[in-house]
Amino acid sequence: MLLIVVLLSFFLINKKKYSHLKKCILAIIFTLLFTQITVNLMKILFARARPSITVNPERFYGIMTLIKNSSFRKGSYTSFPSGHTITAWGTIWILSFYIKSRFIKIPLFILGILVGISRVYLVRHWITDVIASVIISYFIAKFVYKKMFKNKEKIVKRNLISYYKTISVKIFRRNGI
Repeated sequence: MLLIVVLLSFFLINKKKYSHLKKCILAIIFTLLFTQITVNLMKILFARARPSITVNPERFYGIMTLIKNSSFRKGSYTSFPSGHTITAWGTIWILSFYIKSRFIKIPLFILGILVGISRVYLVRHWITDVIASVIISYFIAKFVYKKMFKNKEKIVKRNLISYYKTISVKIFRRNGI
């Protein structure tokens, strides 16, 4: 929540030089929103028991068991996928698409790995919960990134192509071809 408040505070600064930063902040917020919706739906649908409940990592109880046992609020059957991991990695993925510096990317990935390891170490999630969270967050972040940043690149490419076609036509007309 603190991260979102800090990011939203940039929108109060009404300067054009921060417009690209604002777009990145929006991408992070949309990624966090989509990861939270996805993780909460999947936790309800799969209802996987946490490692502290069972020694069987392949046991998924499903939504009907949760309804029958009124286990929604207990949190013991909400292991898959990991909410902490999907949130951390969603932010890391969107930043890694936006930032080109390896000097910044490597610490981000190390932080993400440490978050995943901590979830398994604290016996809150199975390793497959963490791996699935990383994969799901990648696809969500990639989707958001493409929607927010790739459309601009397509417009620039189209403009360049039309510019080169215009130059080519003018050159051919001058030479009498």
